[in-house]
Order: sequence, then structure tokens, then C-alpha cells
Amino acid sequence: MGEVEIYRRSDWIEILSKAVREKRVVVIMASMEVRYKGRSSSKLSPGERICIIKPDGAVLIHRPFGYEPVNWQPSGSLITFGAKDDKIYMKVVRRKPHEILTVYFDKISTVIIADLVDKGVFSMIGDEEDMRKAIILRPELVEEGLKIIKFEKRLPPGFVDLYALDSEGRLVIIELKKDVAGLDAVIQLKRYVDYIRRDVLNARGILVSPKLAKNCLEALRGYGLEYKRLSLEKCLKVLEEEKGLTKFL
Repeated sequence: MGEVEIYRRSDWIEILSKAVREKRVVVIMASMEVRYKGRSSSKLSPGERICIIKPDGAVLIHRPFGYEPVNWQPSGSLITFGAKDDKIYMKVVRRKPHEILTVYFDKISTVIIADLVDKGVFSMIGDEEDMRKAIILRPELVEEGLKIIKFEKRLPPGFVDLYALDSEGRLVIIELKKDVAGLDAVIQLKRYVDYIRRDVLNARGILVSPKLAKNCLEALRGYGLEYKRLSLEKCLKVLEEEKGLTKFL
């Protein structure tokens, strides 16, 4: 761990602005009021909380209870400090979509500024259920104009992960795999599509996975099927973003 500095009284605007410019980790324990304006709006009345500013521009406001932040802005946000009506404030601006988080500090008790080093590898754990939920929330992960109409639809050959319509109104059968999709996944999708094409000749079949095994793309195309690369990590990120958005609705 690098240098750690603890302040209890100081020129807060200068100290905090300098720490943000130098991309250091900042922890502020203070009484604060929080306002958010963006896709919706919210106001959090004064209370004692913890504000965490990360080197990448992410900002989180935590209450003394619970594990999730009550307000937050993602990495890449623009952070500035100022003073108004004898109160120090922090403005955190997200460019796209445009969102503003403003924190008014009534009384700052402690500020910790540190240099942290983290080179650890994070292993993502999830399954096809997480992929399915993410695609239902954002069908454009697979294809623009896609509309999900059913999931886990039962057919004689088995259960179809996602049943959809494309922008041209064609039926789309989607098979999901969280790991490398092999020939067995190709054959499974083929069975579903073959069954559907007995009545709907222009039905499409799309295999969705992070990776595709060698020579499987050729097999897919030979059966008139398609492939879409989609990582589990991206799906989990979508679920986290949607979870965060609901806090403001």
C-alpha cells in the first residue's frame, strides 16, 4: 500500500481537488445532503454518510447500513469541488447519458486519502440465466430491433432459451451458452429451428455465447444458422446497471 493521509481539519476544497487530480482514493466521512438529476431525479436529506471517490472517477455514497450505495456515479465522471452558502459541495457529472450528482457537505469529520494498488484477477461467476435476463432487458445485445416474446418456450425437441421477433417480423430462436459453445450446442439449436421451420420457413436461429469452438461457425452457416458473440461479463454488467437505475425510479 502506498501513502495514506488522514485529515480532520483542512482547506477541504484544495485538499480534495488535489487528490482527485492526482487520481488517489478518497474517503470522506461527513454529514451530507445528496441530489441527483438525470434519467430521473432524487433527493437525499442530510445525514451522516461515507463518500468514496475512486481514481477512475467513480463516486459512491454509502449510508451507515446496507452494502449497496444509496447514490453513485460510474467511472469516467468529472468531479469538481466548490463552496456555496458556507457549505462545501462536490459536483459529479456523467457525460453520456448526462447525469449530475451533487453532494453538499454540512460537516466533514474525517478525510482519508490513499494510494492503493490492486492487480488481482477477478473471476466472473454466472450462468445462462443471467445472460437470458440481460437480453430480455436489452435485446439489442443480440441484435438491434429484436423483440423478445417468450423465454424457456417448450418445444418437442426441448426448451428454447429465448423466442423473439427481429426488426422484419421474422421468428428468431436463440440458444444461450455461458462458456465456449461447441458442436452439441449447434446441433441443439438446429433441432429447434428445424422443428419451427416446418411451419415458419424463414425462421432464424442464433447461437449466443462468449466463444465458439473451432469449426463450429462453418457448421452453423451450413445449417443456415447464425452466431453472436456475447460475454457473460457484459451481461452481468447490464444487470448491475439496471439494478442501480431502479434506485432512482
